[in-house]
Amino acid sequence: MLASYDVHPAAVDSIAIDRAEALDAWLRARLGAPWDALLDSWNCRVSRGACRKSLYRFHLLANGIARVAMSPNGGMDLANRLEDWGTRPLEEVLPLAEEERASFALVADHPVIADDLASAWHPQFEGRSLAGWPASHICIGFSERFEAAMDLLGCAPALQGLVRSHCAAVCILKADPPEERGTCISLTSKSVPGLVYMSDIPLILTAEALVHESAHLCLAGWEQLLSLYSEPDRLVNTPLRSDPRPVSGLMHQVFVLVRLAELYDALSSSQSDSVNRNRAQVEKRRGVQRSDMLSGLSALETCTSSLTPKGIELLRALQERAGGRS
Repeated sequence: MLASYDVHPAAVDSIAIDRAEALDAWLRARLGAPWDALLDSWNCRVSRGACRKSLYRFHLLANGIARVAMSPNGGMDLANRLEDWGTRPLEEVLPLAEEERASFALVADHPVIADDLASAWHPQFEGRSLAGWPASHICIGFSERFEAAMDLLGCAPALQGLVRSHCAAVCILKADPPEERGTCISLTSKSVPGLVYMSDIPLILTAEALVHESAHLCLAGWEQLLSLYSEPDRLVNTPLRSDPRPVSGLMHQVFVLVRLAELYDALSSSQSDSVNRNRAQVEKRRGVQRSDMLSGLSALETCTSSLTPKGIELLRALQERAGGRS
């Protein structure tokens, strides 16, 4: 049994590189030398030895250009977009530590960030627009908070490793209208491996959001390697949301909730200053996460006919992991 499902095999990064190489070949054939010059200016060449930061940077650039190239007015817009982006590389603001220690980078707003965010966000449903923070507004406090969040995750080493393995970069979001105090908006990119978007939130919620989105990235990696669902689009009613969810979405929800229940169990035993200051809220959140996890597991148990043998194996692994903390 794949007991932990904490870190998917390195083959998943190879899949991301395969897709990057295919996209690179398509853009090189279409654009020629200007595409090569843009890659050089962004320092994001794709190779088998590429670090994940270089890989997400390439995907941001290539997917953005590809969307323009395939749009109805792509021929008219492309030259201007290439010239503009060639002089405006993606900004990585305040890396957390020296390169060999950095867990991920903070990235500033940029047109390609806006394009990617638009592909992953549904403002007409949520009723607000999202944008990244500009580099000029990102202060040292952001970097310190993420570094502190990673330190806080030291109380749950498996989850700290999950974040280190799957989150390559974070872009801080500002919402219009602003979200309510104490709430969090976080999501992963649909086209960029390892890129996480999240709103400006306090330390413990920052750690939670990092685990939440890294768990989604982890399971997405397993889904590229394993056939988990026989009916991935079958809609099921669950106690976790008012709208019916596809079985694949329910699996993602449960996969995340098992990790969040584990996180709050670990935080409950932590004596860190931030936890001690917020002990009542941590205990309340712990109860909510555990209740939601158990409800989700019960709902997923009713959907085994829509899972493959590997999907059932994953469900049993999640049940075992959840039961180990009963």
